[in-house]
Amino acid sequence: MSGPEKCAGCKKEFIRRVLSLTGGHSVWVCRACGLAHTRPLSDEKSDPNLLTDALAYARAVAPLQRGFEFHYHQLLKLVRPYSTPTPRWLEIGCGVGDFLSRAVEAGYEAWGVEPGMKGDSFPTVPSARLLSGRVEDVNLPDNYFSVVSAVQVIEHLRSPRLFMDRVTKSLRSGGVLFIETPNFNALARRVRWPPFMNLNVGPGHWHLFSVESLRQLALAYGLKPLKTWTYFKALSQAGRDPLRRAALATLNGVFRPFHGGNTVALLARKP
Repeated sequence: MSGPEKCAGCKKEFIRRVLSLTGGHSVWVCRACGLAHTRPLSDEKSDPNLLTDALAYARAVAPLQRGFEFHYHQLLKLVRPYSTPTPRWLEIGCGVGDFLSRAVEAGYEAWGVEPGMKGDSFPTVPSARLLSGRVEDVNLPDNYFSVVSAVQVIEHLRSPRLFMDRVTKSLRSGGVLFIETPNFNALARRVRWPPFMNLNVGPGHWHLFSVESLRQLALAYGLKPLKTWTYFKALSQAGRDPLRRAALATLNGVFRPFHGGNTVALLARKP
C-alpha cells in the first residue's frame, strides 16, 4: 500500500500495519474504529477467492450439515422476539437455500440473494424467492423486510458501506439486521493459530471486523445495536451430542467477556 487509504468502515485514514502475509499481502488496521483491511485488493473479475458455485460449496461442506442446522435454529430463536405481523426474511449469501427452507417453515416470507447460482442446476426452495447476483446489483424492495441476515459474507465484500446502504434501505422500520463474520480480535488470531489464520486471514477476506468496528458500522447507518458478541462457532461440534454442545457453551461463556471467540456477530434494529 503506497500511502494512507480511507477506512472502508468509518472513512477515516488507516495507517497501521499489523500483519505481513505471504504473496505480498498485509493486514492494516484502522486506528479509529479497528476495522482490519487485507491489501492489496486483487482484481475483482479474476479474484479466485470469490464463491462462484454455491452448489459445489454446499457439497463440500455437507459433513457439517448438523452444525449448520444447529445454528439455523439458534438464529431463528434469536430474532423471533423481533418478528412483525408480516414477517419477511432476506438472506444475503443464501447458498443453496437450506436456511431459507427453515425460515419458510417458521412462517417467514423468505428471499435470498446468491451470486454463486449456476442456472438450471441450482436447487429451488419452495415458497422462497431466490435472486441471482450480488446484493449491490439485484432489485430489492425498500422498507420491506423485517429481518436481513448475512452469515460469513461481509468479509468478502469490497465495500462494506455499499452493502450496508443496500440492506438498511431494504429493512422496514423496526426490522433487524444480523451479521456474522470472523472476529479479527479472536484469541486464535492474536496467537496466530494456523487453522484460524489459514481460513480467515488472507486474500478473499478483505475486511475483518471486531465487536467495536461492527458496532460503529451499524451506528453509521442509523441502526441501533441490540447485541454484539463473539463465540466459537465450531460447526463440527455444535451439531453433535449434547455433551459437546455443553462444552462449547462453557467455552463461549468463559471467553465472552473478552470478545475472544472466533466469530463476531451483531444484531441491530432500524428505528
